[in-house]
Amino acid sequence: MNDAAFAPRWTPREPPLPAVAAAAQGAAARALADAVRDGLDDGRTSRLRAARADDGWLIVLSDDPAGADLPWADGVHWLGMDSGLLLPAHLAVRPDAALVAHAVARRVPDTHTLLALLPGHLLSAPVPRRPVRKEQLA
Repeated sequence: MNDAAFAPRWTPREPPLPAVAAAAQGAAARALADAVRDGLDDGRTSRLRAARADDGWLIVLSDDPAGADLPWADGVHWLGMDSGLLLPAHLAVRPDAALVAHAVARRVPDTHTLLALLPGHLLSAPVPRRPVRKEQLA
């Protein structure tokens, strides 16, 4: 996302949003995939959904409102939902998240309704409908 006309501002959020997703790239994405895969064996992560975004990003989604089934992995970004947009749980976006979500949706393919915005990164993918399978995490 290198669009000078679209430059949201970030401010600390207190309290943070509940983490309902985790996103990671590179080694952190591999660690997150391994943690999800390990949890599938004993059912801890069997209800999670996963999507791949551009540039090797992995987004793991929880249906638990508190994200209690999200596994820990070093280097992941914990995301909360605000106005249909996944944002870092500890940051608020300005202008209003609903306005930013609308602007973000116009920058991605129509089929990409899973939207995550991190400082310097816009991630999008089709929303995964089914629980994650091991082969998706290869």
